[in-house]
Amino acid sequence: MPSISVVVPVYNVERYVSMCLDSLRGQTFADIEIICVDDGSTDRSAMIARAHASLDSRIQVISKPNGGLSSARNAGIDAAQGEYVMFVDSDDYLERGACAKVFQLLDESEADVAVFGANAVPGAVSNDWLNENLSPRDATYEGFSPGLLFKENTHPFSWRVAARKSLLDGEHIRFDEAIRYGEDQVFAFELFPLSRRTVLSSDKLYNYRLSRKDSLMSSRWSSLEKIMTEHVRIVDRILDVWTRRGFEELCPEELLTWMIGFIMPGLLDVGGEERVRFCKRFGEVLSEKFWNLSDVASRCPKGTQRLVNLLVSGGDSDFGSRFTAQSVLYLEGRGAFARVSFGKLTAPIIRVASRVFPPSSAKQSYFLDRIFDGVMENASAEQALTGSLLLLRQEYELNRRCVAVNDDFGECQND
Repeated sequence: MPSISVVVPVYNVERYVSMCLDSLRGQTFADIEIICVDDGSTDRSAMIARAHASLDSRIQVISKPNGGLSSARNAGIDAAQGEYVMFVDSDDYLERGACAKVFQLLDESEADVAVFGANAVPGAVSNDWLNENLSPRDATYEGFSPGLLFKENTHPFSWRVAARKSLLDGEHIRFDEAIRYGEDQVFAFELFPLSRRTVLSSDKLYNYRLSRKDSLMSSRWSSLEKIMTEHVRIVDRILDVWTRRGFEELCPEELLTWMIGFIMPGLLDVGGEERVRFCKRFGEVLSEKFWNLSDVASRCPKGTQRLVNLLVSGGDSDFGSRFTAQSVLYLEGRGAFARVSFGKLTAPIIRVASRVFPPSSAKQSYFLDRIFDGVMENASAEQALTGSLLLLRQEYELNRRCVAVNDDFGECQND
């Protein structure tokens, strides 16, 4: 039995999957199995994965009809034979010592779940929220604490989580296939409360690719309406999971406050009738599924109370302006509220001033450096992708000739 099963969902990633598998085959910790789940790819992704499998017996390729990322990951979990399971998206890649570090973390701590850090690639196009989210601290949690979900940088990305296979199977923890986008959030809210011990590591072991325009992440967030539809659905499914698992009394105040903060920025971004529609839908979900909503809300911070009361009230002709005001106060405080209130008055003045007083040379230099760094990182990444495919072709051809020689002469003689 391998120590770690690495599940790699594969769907139309022919430019990226070879480099991903290179990073797995080159791990310093060899006791792994690599499960590539071809989720009905229509390009040459599966062919590339099978070429790697012919060169490395630790790789197996499972083919299935297209069912989405959750379905592919679940198929990989079902097939996994390792003591622990971790996930790598096929357009990303691991640091060479990643699996060794993950196994050491889990083995020495005897934890059920490990969470580690990641790099955003290219870093020049990342942002402060993402960089912070990908940077957990070093810590160990005995049992469940609300801090795991509401204070630590532990979610929403499942590819920086490793879990004990017996926990996933014993508790029947899988990704929700009814959710096409946002499955990582629901998975985290089910996994962490069931973990006997959870260890966090600040080591950045994973490389998360940002520059792929045709990625699932890019397509899923292509419109504000899609974002809000999925965010409301995520809240709905988390409440379903917690009700089914009997988690209602774990930390309802923290959960309600998190849900308000999770959905509020998107609600502020959508405008007019769409905002009112999504507010009503979110209010309906809370009213129908959150346990003892009014009682829990009364124990939350004042900002959460006001927003919950507003959301479940059903709205009126003045709903949009009152919701915006309360949301800005809730998210950013009184200073931001003042800026929003007077923004329309000051915006024309700022635009004129920006023409009269151009940005400083230092500020221009900073943004030019960011642009240059981003272009260079993208160029380097493209070169690495091409190099990976060239190396695969050479290795595959050499192996094919070696097999032919072995068939003819009973041994493999390299030129």
